[in-house]
Amino acid sequence: MKENTNDLFNYALILLFSIRDRPNLEKFDEVDGQSLTPLTMAAIAGNISYVKTLLAQYDIDMEKECNVVFDGLVVYGATALWVASGLGHLQVVKLLVQNGADVNHNTKAQSSPLRAACYAGRLDIVKYLIEHGADINLGNKYNNTCIMIAAYKGHEHVVYTLLKNGDQYQMIKLCAALPSLHYAAECGHLENPIISITVR
Repeated sequence: MKENTNDLFNYALILLFSIRDRPNLEKFDEVDGQSLTPLTMAAIAGNISYVKTLLAQYDIDMEKECNVVFDGLVVYGATALWVASGLGHLQVVKLLVQNGADVNHNTKAQSSPLRAACYAGRLDIVKYLIEHGADINLGNKYNNTCIMIAAYKGHEHVVYTLLKNGDQYQMIKLCAALPSLHYAAECGHLENPIISITVR
């Protein structure tokens, strides 16, 4: 997705300025097989100025779901906040949350913006979303939790943060510690905080 960020942003500008009078900013547009709104395109690009302009001048539905390609897979039902969280655009995440974006709005596969940030290892975004009410214990449709994906990806500081901000033993129970340990070990992350807490 990152390689065509400039193309998406330029396309969004053309789309926005080609519509006369009041643009229909909720209209989906197909770009590279993705269904995107101008807000989602701006979130992909991480363009804070464009996001500010859209939010200030238009009545935007920030919970509009789009289909985006993320890490080579199509994610169905992703919001602009989910996209910004997964791509590591902290300033866009902050602006969307400050303007009322739902920090617990899940994709069709039940992946939250927090889970997207955990997958990417974005500790700054993880902390920000937790501070603004993100549910640490939400699992996706396969019941994989944020802590499980952070362990799988080897993001040790994210795992520590999730454990510190939640009920440690409840979280281990919810994610069924063995799959978390398995995910961590499978990827060679044997110095994982889950292991030290589970062994105690």
